Amino acid sequence: MLVGIRLRGVQPNPARFKVITDPIKGCIAALADMLGIDSKTEIGAMKWFRLLAALFAAPLLYGLLCVPLLSWWMSLFPHKINELGGYFYTPLVVSIEVLQSAVLLLCGMVVAFLGGAGGWQKLCLMLATLDMLIIGVMVQTQFWEALPVWHHWVFFSLIALMMPFGGAITLRLQGRGFAD
Repeated sequence: MLVGIRLRGVQPNPARFKVITDPIKGCIAALADMLGIDSKTEIGAMKWFRLLAALFAAPLLYGLLCVPLLSWWMSLFPHKINELGGYFYTPLVVSIEVLQSAVLLLCGMVVAFLGGAGGWQKLCLMLATLDMLIIGVMVQTQFWEALPVWHHWVFFSLIALMMPFGGAITLRLQGRGFAD
C-alpha cells in the first residue's frame, strides 16, 4: 500500500498499481504452480525479495564482470576491431565466447544461491535466464552488423545453457554442504 506519497497534491491511486502488479503476480504464481510450489503458503515477502534479487543480480554481475573484461581483452587486439566497433577475427570471437560462458556460469550460480531452495530456486533461475536472454537480444541487435552472425546465436545459446548449468552446480554444492 502506498502511504504518504503526494505528487503536486495528488494522492496516487493504489488500484492503478494493482492493475499492473496483479497480472505479474498471476504469471509468477502460475509458473510456481507448474513447478509444484504451493503459491498460497510459500510466497512470502522473503520469496519475492529473493526473486527480485535474482532478477537484478545476473545482469548486474554480468555488467560488472564481463563488460570491463571484454573491453580489456579487446584492447589487446586494436587492429582487429572493425569500423563498427566489432570484430570478425575468429580466434578473438571464440576467446570472447569462452569469457562470456565463464561469467554466465557464475551468474547462474549466484542466481541459484539467491533463489533459495527447492522449486522457488528453479523459478528464480528460469526467470533470471529469461531476463538475461531478453537483455541479450536487445544488446546484440544493436551490434548485429558489427559481429559475425554465428556469434549472436552462440551467445544466446550460452545464456540458455550456462546459467542453468551454474544453477545445477550450486544445487550440487548445496547438497554437499559447500554453499549453505
